[in-house]
Amino acid sequence: MFKIIYAEKRRPELSFTTFVRRWRQHAGLAMQDAPFWNPMALYIQNDALRGIPGTDQAYDGVGELFYPTLLDLNASLASPGLVPIMADGDEFFSRVDQIHMVVDQRPLRTGHCAGFKVFIFARAPQGGGRADFADHCADRTETLLRGQGEFARSARQVTIGQGATQHDPYDLVCDATFDSTEAARLGNAEWLGALRVDGLAADGVAIAARSYVLYDAPYAT
Repeated sequence: MFKIIYAEKRRPELSFTTFVRRWRQHAGLAMQDAPFWNPMALYIQNDALRGIPGTDQAYDGVGELFYPTLLDLNASLASPGLVPIMADGDEFFSRVDQIHMVVDQRPLRTGHCAGFKVFIFARAPQGGGRADFADHCADRTETLLRGQGEFARSARQVTIGQGATQHDPYDLVCDATFDSTEAARLGNAEWLGALRVDGLAADGVAIAARSYVLYDAPYAT
């Protein structure tokens, strides 16, 4: 599974409520462009949550566009309609400190896509390779999932995505879903702590969010 993932901040003149409403409208515009939208399998908008310790409070949303293959992803990006879609995004995204990545995603725990999600964007330690870094982070996460801690009890669906291009601002993004903000708070604290032992994933940003699936289409696995 491949996906485009982006994290954005709203334009300063917009309230968070106005930003979310405008982002939903933006999705409707994108859906009208068949060459862009048809290759896609799943689209999720994640509205940022404030107040969960260890997470960044500056970002306002994380978008996820899922594709069965890299060919499907590239076909979507080749649509002529992408230019006006991006221009529309400029009307409500500040484009400051934006994070845009293409990732090759694999599941670490399969389950239902619960309503609350934590994303961890991270860079490999200096001198470390991207693939080895992703494997180390996956190993630590899987160790937690096999344990008896809060993360193992409350994380419903967990994935790790390795950056697929040399221009990605981070080497990987992990995400985990939870059933409540309290579960996200407790699970995230344990998860972040494990990933940051020995400075493994110390260089990065975590974002907590409320997830909304806006589009889900069946596709061949």
